[in-house]
Amino acid sequence: MRIDPALWAMRTNDEAQRQAQHAMVEAAAAWRQQSCWRDVAAGIRVFGEGAGLAQCPALVTLFAPDGAGQKLARAFVEHFLAVLAREPLAQVPSRYSANGSVMTLMLAASGRATLSLVLFDGARLAERPAPQSAGFAEGERRELVIAGRGEGRLVERAHSDGPLSSRLLHFQPGQILDIDTARQALLVERVDGAMVTLRLMRTAQEPGPSREYALSDGRLVHQSAGTIGESAQELMLALLGRMKRADAVPLMARMSGEGGESLRWQALRECLALDSGAGFRALCAIAADPGDVLAAPAGALRAQLLEAYPVLAGMLEAEDMPCPA
Repeated sequence: MRIDPALWAMRTNDEAQRQAQHAMVEAAAAWRQQSCWRDVAAGIRVFGEGAGLAQCPALVTLFAPDGAGQKLARAFVEHFLAVLAREPLAQVPSRYSANGSVMTLMLAASGRATLSLVLFDGARLAERPAPQSAGFAEGERRELVIAGRGEGRLVERAHSDGPLSSRLLHFQPGQILDIDTARQALLVERVDGAMVTLRLMRTAQEPGPSREYALSDGRLVHQSAGTIGESAQELMLALLGRMKRADAVPLMARMSGEGGESLRWQALRECLALDSGAGFRALCAIAADPGDVLAAPAGALRAQLLEAYPVLAGMLEAEDMPCPA
């Protein structure tokens, strides 16, 4: 295996890497002091607190036809490229992620808002199978195509169930997309070489579950908690279930009746797995409440369990609980 001499040198003395990163940190501090960025950062703070976009002039300007967004993105890239030209092993001190064909570099984050540069790799997109589903989460998103061209679809969900609709999009520099992420999903399916966008996102103040629907028939195929807090609670419930902590059953039964839909359903599943009696009582309580948003799926699960395990009907009679027909 070949190891570059510069990397080999750092194995014995990492001073060069520390100096390179120090140069990048200084460059980031200098960038934050530039007037073009200070106004944008202030706008992100206000927008992240819940203000309307019209109340954030710097952000409105970014996503305007005059090219302010392209200028900011170009200035950002050129600023840090100058450092990378001298220190090629340094890293831009911003959060970034890569998911196959999509790479994201976060420029700023405050409250519920984030501003990012997004790169779509056309070669890797071409290797991926055609999308079979689209995801929706409560929030808003504005996207500006900085460079590159391609094609995709804007998928829309008009109702909570039923087929999805979509329309073809042709991406080109300067194009601006406003997306209501609760009912619209953007699918980038083909890119000529590479495409870069500037993305402004804001999550809902109290987001509900994120949902994924099949493109073929609108069938719900996946659902997850809408907040980090609820997601963490779901993981804790799953861990208690895998540890077979029977002492957690009362807590699970109680959690099945309060909180978000996804968290409640997870609590109910774990309760049923640990203690079928307690779990089935909680399930019946949910199914019997016509005002509960989980009443219908709980009723369907109750019917399935009664068919598979007739002994549960005897438990209902013993506790004088109504048994569905």
